[in-house]
Amino acid sequence: MPRMVFLSLFLLVSCIEGANQSHMLAERSVVELSAFQSIINQRDFQNEKDIIHNEDVSIINADYPVEIWLYRNNKYYYDLPNLGSGIGEWSYQNGLLHLENIHHVKTINFNIEMNYEVFYSKEKELKVFFNDRFGGNSLLLEQKN
Repeated sequence: MPRMVFLSLFLLVSCIEGANQSHMLAERSVVELSAFQSIINQRDFQNEKDIIHNEDVSIINADYPVEIWLYRNNKYYYDLPNLGSGIGEWSYQNGLLHLENIHHVKTINFNIEMNYEVFYSKEKELKVFFNDRFGGNSLLLEQKN
């Protein structure tokens, strides 16, 4: 019986996650990599010391909150004030930017695999899609100079 409950719960979560992913795909506009050039800093990035906060472009959602700096060498730096900051890698795939990293929560010695998709909606709004403990989430992003 416990196996059946676990299997049912797993299938339900998979369907919810798949439905949220489908919603994101339905609302996004497929664009070329060049459409993202205004949010990609045109220099290489190695570590946090490379960020020039008053010059580097970032994308931000202050309500969630999240701030991301993208760099031409396919690295990015993120700051999640409620969770911490770190470095990841991004790639362009199928009209969107795919961001991924492993975030280490030091206080409980726990790693979180983080995956984000940055895309332009059909309304030309910059958005980020990700799954968190509540399922799929799509947030508007603003460019910050």
